Amino acid sequence: RAPDGLGPVRKVALGQPPSFFYAPRWSPDSRRLAFTDKRLNLWMVDLENPVPVKVDQDRYDTPTSRLDPAWSPDSRWIAYTKQLPNHLHGVFVYSVADRKTRALTDGLSDATSPRFDRNGKHLYFIAGTGTGLGAGWLDMSSMGRAVNSSIYVLVLRKDLPSPLAPESDEEAAAEPKPAKDAKAEEKKVPDVRIDFEGLDQRVLALPIQRANFTSLEAGAEGILFACADPTVLADEDYLEMDSAPPQDITRFDLKTRKAEKFLDGVQAGSFTVCADGSKVLFAQMGKWVIAGADKAPKAGEGALKLAEVRLRVDPRAEWRQMYHEAWRLERDFLYDPKAHGLDLKRAERLYEPFLEGLGSRADLNVLLEEMTGHLALGHTFVRGGAMPRQTPVNVGLLGADFKVAEGRFQFDRVLEGENWNPKLRAPLTQPGVNVARGEFLLAVNGQDLRADGDVFQAFQGLAGRQTVLTVGPRADLAGSRQVTVVPVASEGNPGCAPGWRATGARSTSSPAAESPMSTSPTPPTAASPISTATTSPRWARTPSSWTSASTTAAISPTTSWTSSSARPR
Repeated sequence: RAPDGLGPVRKVALGQPPSFFYAPRWSPDSRRLAFTDKRLNLWMVDLENPVPVKVDQDRYDTPTSRLDPAWSPDSRWIAYTKQLPNHLHGVFVYSVADRKTRALTDGLSDATSPRFDRNGKHLYFIAGTGTGLGAGWLDMSSMGRAVNSSIYVLVLRKDLPSPLAPESDEEAAAEPKPAKDAKAEEKKVPDVRIDFEGLDQRVLALPIQRANFTSLEAGAEGILFACADPTVLADEDYLEMDSAPPQDITRFDLKTRKAEKFLDGVQAGSFTVCADGSKVLFAQMGKWVIAGADKAPKAGEGALKLAEVRLRVDPRAEWRQMYHEAWRLERDFLYDPKAHGLDLKRAERLYEPFLEGLGSRADLNVLLEEMTGHLALGHTFVRGGAMPRQTPVNVGLLGADFKVAEGRFQFDRVLEGENWNPKLRAPLTQPGVNVARGEFLLAVNGQDLRADGDVFQAFQGLAGRQTVLTVGPRADLAGSRQVTVVPVASEGNPGCAPGWRATGARSTSSPAAESPMSTSPTPPTAASPISTATTSPRWARTPSSWTSASTTAAISPTTSWTSSSARPR
């Protein structure tokens, strides 16, 4: 498609078998595209003759390895990084004209991130000899240790002078500036020529402080940007890109031979330079920024207002794409090409009809979990997703169980609490309330309550709020009374030992009947007026919402409790 985003879309087939493709890099003349794939191949495609040409293939995959292609200014060469038999990385260059690859480094150091200078005379790269034990990931010998590297410049031709040759300390006389010629100002594309003989003698170390450099980006002519991680990286930093530490960016000027701090706190992997080297794009503190490449940007300068971007989203179309994408992930990333004997295409077709019944992203996650479970893997995870944020509705609890009798809800079990402890109070045993087992719950805040409804629905939003209950010994309101209670949000606190005691339960001192959930009481927050050495059972029920009309007791009536103070009311 055209650079303005308008016009028809042109599709280019990237080859078979299908795969995941990465790192698309346009040649400066916009005629060719270099890219990589999941099978560790480096490809080049000429858009005038769109048949992908294989450039090279890496040896094996690690989170820190990438072929990392970079074009020369004249679009005739592709520099890239490849693993060597000694497990270090080397810098290679591919000639588009004769389709041949040559090594540019000697393999005695870990060399990465090659970048051509826009003058066509120099190639920059990172190299270090201390990578060994710091390689990380699945190496059993990996460890967090200081890993530093240096930045080097390779002079591409034998007839070129050193860019770091000694300079005279005499002040040069000012020379008159010639009149500007518009045609002369149009820079010609440099003709990049590489003399492979004697390459090792034309590699020079740039005067940049050593650091844990991870990548380079070429700016305008003679300008280089270097991205550096913290000196020591933990293994999880390699594995979890979302938690990768922020990077520092250094700007180096080959003409002045000076390096200066350009940025810090940049999101790892986000820093890039535009085609002419005049602008940089990066993410910092959760914001994307475009700034000039000639000097360090000021804080907040050039931040993109992405919060104002509005897109139309079709969730069902997204879910369908995610569904098929999940199967493609298993196809290309699973370590076993035979997928533990599972026919992936057949399984994909088997579960596809369930897409029509999805009502939320949570439903999609359940579907993904069910279908990938057929792979019988221990490390298959489904996480994330755009879940709607919903404000939970609390449900007030009375510390009681109910049973249905005579069309009403009857208290079948009432829990006593340690009412002197605000965290363990029992709503129904407060002074003046005294609701007993066998009484009926007839109304809540004046709303009649019958057994054909949901008892907990009547208490939605009432946790911690004064609530008027109508209770009585009979289902027909005869002899009923009103009591004011404050329902609790939870009938058990996992953070401390519960102080609930079930009234109306069978008491026993038999060790064989002890509850497996029995724990020591919580240390009181104030001096307890009651001396007790009994152990109370944990009885936790903390619903966020109730959709069932079931009133089955949460504790089996056959449960034996060890509290010697439990007594019927």
